[in-house]
Amino acid sequence: MAVAQDRGSLATALVAFGAIGALTAAFIAQYGFGLEPCTVCYWQRAPYAITGLIGLLALMPAVGARERRVVLFHLV
Repeated sequence: MAVAQDRGSLATALVAFGAIGALTAAFIAQYGFGLEPCTVCYWQRAPYAITGLIGLLALMPAVGARERRVVLFHLV
């Protein structure tokens, strides 16, 4: 049971950090290299941001109650 839970947490972390990495690459391309994104590129950023946020929140149960409150406070 613990192995399956570890695989689930690993998959969640990979999805969350993959989405955050894609957004980071888009922002670096836009602001760092001066590439102007198209309208569709702007629309595609929202699902990546939502996926990254939900993925990070899904990893929160692994954190203690006190630390969870601190992180959630900073998100709001």
